[in-house]
Amino acid sequence: MALALARQAVAGPSVLRAAFTLPAVALPSLRLPSLNDILEWGITLAVPKSKISHSRKSMRSAHKGIKNKTNLNHCPACGSVKLSHNLCANCFSQISRRWKKEARAPVGEPRE
Repeated sequence: MALALARQAVAGPSVLRAAFTLPAVALPSLRLPSLNDILEWGITLAVPKSKISHSRKSMRSAHKGIKNKTNLNHCPACGSVKLSHNLCANCFSQISRRWKKEARAPVGEPRE
């Protein structure tokens, strides 16, 4: 009896797999065309007509140079030069040093 149950348990899943398998459907092949096929169709690839010299390349990008800053102001707190609508680097470094010093201080010690 135990041998018969063991055979059914082994045969069971394969019978279920056979009942639920999908029929084989022929799918179209998804093959990409080769370079030779593309050239036979008459499609040409983008290739420069001639070499661009270093001088011509430099002339083309000459207008991309560094521009002068016109939005400079003096910091009202320390008087150093800074960009408009930006925090002064000198004041920021002082503030961050103070914050770090306070963060490192022991908990019981009074803060400045």
